[in-house]
Amino acid sequence: MPRLMLPGLMCGVVLASGCATLIHGPRQSVIVTSDPSGAAVTVLSGHTVTSTPGVTPIEVKLPRRDANLTIRVEKDGCAPAEMRLKRRVSGWVFTNLVAANPFAQQGMDSSSGVSYAGQLAMTSGMFAIDLVSGGGYKLPKMVDLRFCAATPAESRTVLRLE
Repeated sequence: MPRLMLPGLMCGVVLASGCATLIHGPRQSVIVTSDPSGAAVTVLSGHTVTSTPGVTPIEVKLPRRDANLTIRVEKDGCAPAEMRLKRRVSGWVFTNLVAANPFAQQGMDSSSGVSYAGQLAMTSGMFAIDLVSGGGYKLPKMVDLRFCAATPAESRTVLRLE
């Protein structure tokens, strides 16, 4: 019985999450800066305020699974500025394909109870977990909002990706 506990635990961990979820987790830190600094930061999901973490510069932990995240910065004497965050699919999601490799079953026979169809079902489940948990996505690492400029040409927004 104890001999089977470690392999059973390892299988449970693999089945309970996909590769990207294990590597990234469901939340990501994003650094928000602004010019001028000291602007109040608000995190929105769609049109709903989810948090008001503080003033720039600040590091905020955001859920990767939310596709409608917007960062708003406001400072007295300046018009508010908003930046919608674009999430991208993480390359770690595709490491789930390792489990779908037919050569991964080399040396197994039909008495092991594992079939290639079962292996593909497990891989599909890992992809689903990555995308539903949010671990399969990545957000920009940094958002730099430049607002309250003397002229519109001086006002700009910068997103920094990995």
